[in-house]
Amino acid sequence: MKKVLLCSLTILIMLAAGIAYAYETVIIKYPDGELWEPVYYRQTTHESIAQYTLKGETTKKWSKTVIIHAYNNYINTARMLLGNVIELNYRQNPTGKYTIIKNTTNDAIAMRCTNSYKQLVPQCEILRAAKGHKGVITIHYINKNISDYKDTYDDWYDRIKKAIFYESYFRNDRILNKALYLEL
Repeated sequence: MKKVLLCSLTILIMLAAGIAYAYETVIIKYPDGELWEPVYYRQTTHESIAQYTLKGETTKKWSKTVIIHAYNNYINTARMLLGNVIELNYRQNPTGKYTIIKNTTNDAIAMRCTNSYKQLVPQCEILRAAKGHKGVITIHYINKNISDYKDTYDDWYDRIKKAIFYESYFRNDRILNKALYLEL
């Protein structure tokens, strides 16, 4: 009986350690020939946010950007998070209507283009909210060049739709190119 209890306790400790030390990563494949780099990263206990721009651009001055926001242990669905982000974005710039492309409980995608509004320049965006392994994640691709956005929409939609949420129990079991992923 003691051996069974000891074995059970050992398994529970190993499972708890595995859960506590699991690492989640968002992997996005950026277009060949474009050099993207992280320009902002912040992580707290319950959320992570990262912004990527083309090499040489900044958080304030960019032509196109990818912003990833992860909410650990988020209890609502991806559909609900997409709705909340859309509502917030409408408050910032109400000039463009979102088109919902996909709207399931675990994965939701929308897009829109906006006009100038107050200090904001026209831009187009693809917004995805999806369930990850530890919570819900948004991926937001924004392009201020509307003609470039339209020319590359299918490609970027495919990239955002195919972004991978990868979980590993070993920190070194990673993609080595830090420009391609965000550790949550």
